[in-house]
Amino acid sequence: MNRRILIFICFILSVISAPSSSMEANSIASFATLEHMQDVKDFLDNVKHPKLVLGVNKGSPPDTEDALKERFGEHYHDYVFSNISQLNPSDPQTLVFDFNNLEQLTILAHEMPSIFDQIILDDSTFKHIKWTPEHLNAFKRMLKPQGKFIFGPTASVTIISTARNISREEFERFIKENNEVGGNTMITSYIRPLHFPVKEGDRGEEVESLMAIYRNQDSNEDNKKVQLTHKWQEIFGRAIRPPRNILNMEEVEFRNFVTKEVQSAYFDKDFLITTLLPENYQRITEEAFGKGNVQIEFNKPLPFKSNHSETQEVLITAIRED
Repeated sequence: MNRRILIFICFILSVISAPSSSMEANSIASFATLEHMQDVKDFLDNVKHPKLVLGVNKGSPPDTEDALKERFGEHYHDYVFSNISQLNPSDPQTLVFDFNNLEQLTILAHEMPSIFDQIILDDSTFKHIKWTPEHLNAFKRMLKPQGKFIFGPTASVTIISTARNISREEFERFIKENNEVGGNTMITSYIRPLHFPVKEGDRGEEVESLMAIYRNQDSNEDNKKVQLTHKWQEIFGRAIRPPRNILNMEEVEFRNFVTKEVQSAYFDKDFLITTLLPENYQRITEEAFGKGNVQIEFNKPLPFKSNHSETQEVLITAIRED
């Protein structure tokens, strides 16, 4: 089929299936031309190990060129960035497409097959994905044989109030009834009850480290805030700060609050690893790349400097076999 006819048909299909939100609609309307795809391929002809980064919008804060050079270091010119809009139409280091739009990915896989050593999802972006095995198959076709598709899955949590603590069996039943863990799309958020089964004294070390800061009589309030923020981010992640007036709580209230927060955070980490990872992320990735071609690692960094976390709780690397 003529390439221009193919791109026109896929564009019409993408418009028909376009989502209602203006941001997503705009991202679908902006799509690289065949000429620009060729410019990108010409640029990559001179790159020994070309890589595509998803979710870094080059030219738009915080992804200014100077900031990207700092993040990607000496290998900055090995990367192409997937912008959602063409800020600079002549820049061969950007590729404009919506990574959730299967029609656009089909075109890219057809026009740019077997071209990248790595395709990497920036860790600020997983919350925006809507990927099925078909999306991953399109990315796979853009990889060279033995090329790697790399991403760190996470999931935000919506908490539903419950009147009492529940057993592990009740919890698992609630999760299955309220979330499509076994569905065809990667989960970026899930619902769980407010109360959940925990072991008595679980994560006591982290709770006591926060209590020590609260009780420290030799430190003024400003120093306590700094120390508490540092410890909070050490426990919960660099992007998370403690509530503003937490040090104004009475000691019992403070202990109860931080105990619940610590147990909740670690329970969600455990749920990510024991349930979401094998039953959703790994299963869907293996459907596209094949069992035996998906590597799971814990607390490993992305191949470039992250703006959010030094390491990923879970890092998935899928390898194109053929």
